[in-house]
Formats: sequence, structure tokens, C-alpha cells
Amino acid sequence: MKLFIYSVYDSKVEAYLPPLFMKSKGEFLRSFAEAANDPKCNIGKYPADFTAFELGSFDDSNARVLSLPAPVSLGVAIEFKRPEGS
Repeated sequence: MKLFIYSVYDSKVEAYLPPLFMKSKGEFLRSFAEAANDPKCNIGKYPADFTAFELGSFDDSNARVLSLPAPVSLGVAIEFKRPEGS
């Protein structure tokens, strides 16, 4: 199975969080949006500081890791915030 590799960049720490392996971009973005709307999570507390990135892929049939030429931005957490009461 091919898994896609994602990470979140914390602009205040100036570092990427450990990578996540997901089945699809949609699965990752749903998880990122949940974090962006969780007031107990740092991403939810400081959504302007966190940006989601796609990094590449991993194929578990041959252990091949393919990196993209550069991380691809998928958006800043503040863009995923739902309006209050939603």
C-alpha cells in the first residue's frame, strides 16, 4: 500500500513536527482541521503558527520512500478554523 507523508511546520519553533503517514491527502487534512479546531491542542490555540505540508510517499511493498523536490504547502491552520458555533 502506498502511504503519503505529511508534516506540520511550527513557525514559532522553526521546525517541522514528526512526519505522519496517511492513506490520502483528505485523511490528513481532516486530521489537521480537527487539530485546528481543538482548543486544547497547540495547533488550535495558535493556528496562525502551524502550516501543513505534503513531503512525499512510502510504499510498504518495497520500503521505497519518495520525497517531493520541496515540501508542498497545504495551508495554514487558521484557514481550517470553523466559525464559532459550527
